[in-house]
Amino acid sequence: MPSTIETQARAVVDVVRKMPRWPGYPTYPTLNVALQSLCTAIDDADADPELMKRIREAADARWNCDGEIEIDDDAVVSVSDDPGAYVQAWVWVDASAYGGDEEEKS
Repeated sequence: MPSTIETQARAVVDVVRKMPRWPGYPTYPTLNVALQSLCTAIDDADADPELMKRIREAADARWNCDGEIEIDDDAVVSVSDDPGAYVQAWVWVDASAYGGDEEEKS
């Protein structure tokens, strides 16, 4: 089952892909790069869901440390041209690392 974020991202990509282009079409380079990256990530995920699952499982087996580094079952996977892939992960940052304890006392 796709996450809410994935569902919304797919909706955005569908709209972007259907948008007409015409001479003088306004361009927003930063937004265009972000949307292209999103399109690529969705294309990668759709290309071979079983491969994406195996990549996530390999990342989880190698890097998972409960409460410190965690990888969701629906984490974004970006397959690289180099042999390998990037996998989205959650990394815990303790409040003491950014002075959170002191801010909470104020």
